[in-house]
Amino acid sequence: MPKRCYNDWMQDANIVVVVRQKRMCEEACACQIFWNAGCQMVALNFQTSDLPMQLNQGKFEYNGRCGYLLKPDFMRRPDKTFDPFAESPVDGVIAAQCSVRVISGQFLSDRKVGTYVEVDMYGLPTDTIRKEFRTRLVPNNGLNPVYNEEPFVFRKVVLPDLAVLRIGVYDDNGKLLGQRILPMDGLQAGYRHISLRTEGNFPMSLAMLFVCIELKIYVPDGLGDLMDALSDPRAFLSAQEKRMRQMKNMGIEESDIQTKDLHLGRRDNDKNDFKMEAICTDRLRAEKSYIKLVKKQTKEVEALKKRNSKEKTHSQRSHCTQMERMNRGSRR
Repeated sequence: MPKRCYNDWMQDANIVVVVRQKRMCEEACACQIFWNAGCQMVALNFQTSDLPMQLNQGKFEYNGRCGYLLKPDFMRRPDKTFDPFAESPVDGVIAAQCSVRVISGQFLSDRKVGTYVEVDMYGLPTDTIRKEFRTRLVPNNGLNPVYNEEPFVFRKVVLPDLAVLRIGVYDDNGKLLGQRILPMDGLQAGYRHISLRTEGNFPMSLAMLFVCIELKIYVPDGLGDLMDALSDPRAFLSAQEKRMRQMKNMGIEESDIQTKDLHLGRRDNDKNDFKMEAICTDRLRAEKSYIKLVKKQTKEVEALKKRNSKEKTHSQRSHCTQMERMNRGSRR
């Protein structure tokens, strides 16, 4: 179905995704990919407390687990088209940058075990980052471990409205001690205590993590200075004035800087100076890389011929054996 027709159809129809009957007792279906496509209702296996169930309960936690969540604006407008596999920013949506620094944990376990924290992002395929950001293991401390890690930076989140952050705490054996699902559109920047949930998304009494969250607008490479100047013009102008004062102290005036005769790159007159040598077949055949490739190809051809002859001999023998058996059976 064309993308345009698909978007129009999704706006006028309610799509229900169900689990196959043979998979009722298996793991739940990945609900995030269907939300990305605009499906309204996604069936889950409530008997399994796995990642899809945690994503579903965490996403609908902000509305009190009642009613519905409105789809993003670009999914509801008839003049917009959306590709869930897009890697570039969506028209009209500002890409975000999220940074999470895990500082410490409190009351993670009543046992003397080692703990570590994993931070994942789920959303569009280009936004999904799993098993990449992990703190160091703090041994024999489940009460108040201190991680104090470098920030985990999700540099480019193309669609923050559909992205969710998952924070999981594990022991040294890889067992999940607690987790929390946080939608990106509900995150608040700053130092935060995040209370954890069990694997079945039930609140834990005292377990929490102390983190620092930073939310910024995504800025492509090379445009950081321009973004700083636009966000704080006064600071940019003061920096320029400070630079001019320093140049005056060095005896350099602004009028002394001449940029008219400055040529960037190669001049037009230098184009004729560059000449390419003619490449002939004899020269290519004399190259070492070509000789190596020819030898490699010859060896591969010989190996294929030997294999073919062996298979041919084997098939002829098996054929003769079968014919002899058939002749013996007919004589009997």
